[in-house]
Amino acid sequence: MSWRSEAQTRIHRRERYQLEQMGKALAEIFDTHYMDVRRQLPMQPAITEIYSNIPVHMTAGAVDNPDPNATSTFPVITSYTIHMPTDTDVRNNDTIIIKIPDSEGNIKDAFRGIAGSPTTWHSRKRISLAMNALGRDDIINDVTPLPPEEEKPVAPETVSELTIRFVDATGNEIRTSIIKSVPRYEEIDIEALEIHGFDFLHMNFDNEIIHDDKLTLTPKNEKYTIEFVYEKVTVPIYLRNFSTGAYTNNMGMRETGAHWWGRLNLHYLGQTGDLIHIAIRIPPMTEVGAVVHPTNFATIPMTQIGRRVRLYPDGDVMEIRRAERVGNEWRFDLRAVTPTAAELGAYVTFWYDWFN
Repeated sequence: MSWRSEAQTRIHRRERYQLEQMGKALAEIFDTHYMDVRRQLPMQPAITEIYSNIPVHMTAGAVDNPDPNATSTFPVITSYTIHMPTDTDVRNNDTIIIKIPDSEGNIKDAFRGIAGSPTTWHSRKRISLAMNALGRDDIINDVTPLPPEEEKPVAPETVSELTIRFVDATGNEIRTSIIKSVPRYEEIDIEALEIHGFDFLHMNFDNEIIHDDKLTLTPKNEKYTIEFVYEKVTVPIYLRNFSTGAYTNNMGMRETGAHWWGRLNLHYLGQTGDLIHIAIRIPPMTEVGAVVHPTNFATIPMTQIGRRVRLYPDGDVMEIRRAERVGNEWRFDLRAVTPTAAELGAYVTFWYDWFN
């Protein structure tokens, strides 16, 4: 091989190496994964998905045990780092789901983990966490689908813009408005949402008050505004029992300690002086006036005078002053009390609300 051929070979090797490094750098920038963020919101019975399909990039870093004599017993520990724009709203203890698409836009793999505290590095925000790979059933049943491929622009005259507002009786927004474009001349249904702590009153549309929680519309105009009007719930709608011992926390993990558990829906019967009157049906209460804790299997005697419960949506701690069975329900008189330090610090678990 001539010196010229050797020089050209070295140049080609160097160029190939540079291209490989450039490819790795480009992959680091342009490989798009998608992140869903779920969070436990106050007064919500379950973890709520806050954001879905945020474009991010996930990298894995391995940290091996340095002891050379323990390599057969201590596996490599793999942690993951998620890179995202600096304005992404992700917080410590959020549940994170990362979705990895294939070339056809389907979810190839997905991972779930609990976020640590985010940090900002140059022009990106990062969180590091341990993640578990999800199986196909979880990906199909419990993961938000990827966004559809970008569609061709639709001519403005073929769509209508809907603004759906959620307000109280004085016009103040109680939830973020929904704005979306829909095809014209195609019938659609627009329904009120269930908003915790509020009851639906009526709908405002086209300068009319409509006492229905669903509007069937065939849009023809450029824009429409629909207002769903609610009133704040001022009477108790459910209660929780105070208990100690084993329970299942909101992440589905077993813990032990003082907690408020077991949402029991109730009927508010009224108030006399400082006594609040409620009724709870059989079931979920038993015929002898008890409920059973599903984790530690303790029997809670609801008819026990002096037993303390917590009424929602306000969260007031109450004491049972009277219990009486009437037909297929139990009726109670409750009186407000000052909560103890243990009651104030007790964990509020929403896990059991799924089963009621």
